[in-house]
Amino acid sequence: KKIKLDKESFTIGAVYYSDHLVTIARLTLNKDNQVIVEGVIELPVQGDVIGDRVIEQKNEFSNILLDSFDLLKIEGSPLLVILSSSFFNVHTFYSSELKQISNTDNTVQSKSPYLPNETFIEFLNLSKKSEEDKLIRTVYTNRKLIESWTDTLEILNMPTIGIVPSGPNIFDILKTKVL
Repeated sequence: KKIKLDKESFTIGAVYYSDHLVTIARLTLNKDNQVIVEGVIELPVQGDVIGDRVIEQKNEFSNILLDSFDLLKIEGSPLLVILSSSFFNVHTFYSSELKQISNTDNTVQSKSPYLPNETFIEFLNLSKKSEEDKLIRTVYTNRKLIESWTDTLEILNMPTIGIVPSGPNIFDILKTKVL
């Protein structure tokens, strides 16, 4: 089935980073949330630009991204950053296990692989409103990792959709669907 584009269709840029490899895609979405992958660039990133986890040379990496955005014609488009799932740890709690749904809760902190002041925590309610003992998904990542990406996004000065962990093999699938 052919995907139709119309006046309501819009383009975003997607950046996926894992294991010193950055994949950048131009994606167009139509009003039915169908996605067309219009171009993909895959580039190796040197270890001095991005270390094991953190962007060490933000200006250099920003220039790499900006050059790629220019090639894909996505400069100024909203940007979604997808980071390797290896940068995130996930734990699910029942709400009854927590005194409060907060990054200061001792039970929440005890599951983090990082020290409290080095941890960025995001919560997601997985249960329906009517359930009494709700499931709460907690995602942990290193604060310096996220800050290095947000600092880089500030340099890019582009609208940002967000920074999210990847789904398994999402960009392998996207690369096979390029027009």
